[in-house]
Amino acid sequence: MKLASGKKINTLSRKELYKKYKKTNGGIYLILLQNVNLALRSLLEICALVAVGFWGFQIGSSTIMKMVLGIGAPIFIAVLWGVFGSPNSIFKLPITLHLILESLVFGIPAIALYSAGKPQLAWIYGICVVLNRLLMFVWKQ
Repeated sequence: MKLASGKKINTLSRKELYKKYKKTNGGIYLILLQNVNLALRSLLEICALVAVGFWGFQIGSSTIMKMVLGIGAPIFIAVLWGVFGSPNSIFKLPITLHLILESLVFGIPAIALYSAGKPQLAWIYGICVVLNRLLMFVWKQ
């Protein structure tokens, strides 16, 4: 195929694309699953903030404490994760500290859900976090 500038570009047919991706350890389906896993990771980050916020509003004794815990705790976790833990973070931590921070950021919401009276959600969230992290380790994401 040629562009308007006359430069020739290489185009692949569907069969050629399939053969190319099939050679990459599971093919296009593996790439799709890896992208779904990364999307799940983003969703789990959002769920972590929502869970901690829910906990704060449930556990606070007065209206002011509900506001402080329900809004302040998720903001604190988001800033902590954004500055030290996220892939685009400002400060890169050593792997051991990063794993500790990751365990706290993704483990505290499960504990918060459990203590707020939602044990089923806590278990579902915790299992999703563990499976997601395991797949991230296996796929080196």
